[in-house]
Amino acid sequence: ITVGTLVGFAALCLISIDLANAEEEKNEGAALQEIIIEAPKAELKDTFEDFMPLPTAKFKVKKEEIETINVVTVEDAVRYLPSMEIRRRYIGDPNGVISMRGNGNFQTARHMLFVDGFPLHSMLRTRWNGAPQWNFVAPDEIGSINVTFGPFSPKHSGNAMGGVIDIVTRQQKSGSQF
Repeated sequence: ITVGTLVGFAALCLISIDLANAEEEKNEGAALQEIIIEAPKAELKDTFEDFMPLPTAKFKVKKEEIETINVVTVEDAVRYLPSMEIRRRYIGDPNGVISMRGNGNFQTARHMLFVDGFPLHSMLRTRWNGAPQWNFVAPDEIGSINVTFGPFSPKHSGNAMGGVIDIVTRQQKSGSQF
């Protein structure tokens, strides 16, 4: 590096500083416009899932879809979903054991089954005798079925490692009789 290069570099630095100061003085006289930012009022969400979408696979089986398949028992309404198996050994077997996403049939306490928010599963039993009580709901009573795979449902405890099946029953029309 020569002395001439250093002198040229120093002169260039001084000129750039001088130009920056001149630009600042020129902008001081400019008036800025007032900007008003408005946003719609935030709405309250009912559940945590409504507020923050969860990174998990979910399925919703509607009544119209259930009517298109041959549903003899409630298990038949969800047994054809991907990554799900309902094991019934014979016709009329009361032990329809759930298996979801890699959890085996002997890990039934890791799956939760709800009907209108009421649990039909048993956390104390596992294996073949720990099947949920599917027979508390008739297939004709189903309005929709929500299935959440994995331990991502914040509404449920950590016991839902395999997933959650939430059955929503149809509402009775006023004035109807059984």
